[in-house]
Amino acid sequence: MRWLNHVIWKLLVTNLRVFGLSNLRVYDAVVDVNGWGDYWQVDQAIDAGAISIFVRDGTYLPFTIDNANTQVTGASWATIIDGATTSAAIDVNGVDDCVIRNLQCKTTGGEGNAYDAITIGSGSDRLLIERVYIPDSDQHGINYESRADASYGMIRDCYITDTDNIGIYIQTYFTSIKDCIIVSTGSHGISCSVTGDATSIVGCMILVAGNDGVLLDPGADNSLVAGCILFQCTNEEVDDNSGTSTDAANEKLPL
Repeated sequence: MRWLNHVIWKLLVTNLRVFGLSNLRVYDAVVDVNGWGDYWQVDQAIDAGAISIFVRDGTYLPFTIDNANTQVTGASWATIIDGATTSAAIDVNGVDDCVIRNLQCKTTGGEGNAYDAITIGSGSDRLLIERVYIPDSDQHGINYESRADASYGMIRDCYITDTDNIGIYIQTYFTSIKDCIIVSTGSHGISCSVTGDATSIVGCMILVAGNDGVLLDPGADNSLVAGCILFQCTNEEVDDNSGTSTDAANEKLPL
C-alpha cells in the first residue's frame, strides 16, 4: 500500500509540472513514511539537495544536515525522529543558516550510548531550533558543540524532558535561548561551558534538574539569565561562576 501511495503522489506532482503549477508547492520536498511524498526518509531529501523539507507525521530514522540553508519542518510533534540506540536523532554537521522546527526527536535514555537528541557540530552558524519536543535522550537534549568564536544560534519554544545528562548544553558564543521548558534532567537544565560566552537565557522554565538549573562555567562571561522560573533544582537554581554575568528577575523555588 505504501508503494501505491508513492506512485499516486508522483503522478500528482508530475501533473503539476505539466500544467505549469509546480510553483504552488511550498516546499522543495515532502517526506512521508507512508508513501504520500517525494521521499520516505529525511536523509533521502537532504541527499537529493532539497533545501526546504516538509515531514509528515510518522516515525523516521535519524538524519544528518550537511547542506547549508536546509530547513526541516515537521507537521506536528507526531513527526518523530528517533535515534533510538544507534545515533543522535538529528546531527547538524557544521553547516550554516539551517532551521529545525515543529517536530519531535529523541534517543533512548538509560542505555549508556551518550547520544544526544540534537547534536550541532562546530561551525554551524545561525541555526534556529524552534518548537521542538524532546521527550527522552541518552545524553543531552540539545548539544551545541565547542568552538572558539560566535555561532549566533537561536533555540525557541522547545519542550525538553527526561534527558540523562543536560537539557541544553552550550559550548559556543552568542547563543539565544528563549521560552523553553526543561523538565527532569539528569544533570543541569542549561549549562554554558567555558566557551559558552554571551549566552542569553530568557523566559525559560527549568523544573526538577538533577544538578543546577542553569550553570555558567568560569569563562562563560557576559551571559544573561532573566525572567526564568527555576523549581526543585538539586544544587543551585542559577550557579554563576563567570563573575561577569547577570542573574535578574528570576523566580527561584528551591527543594
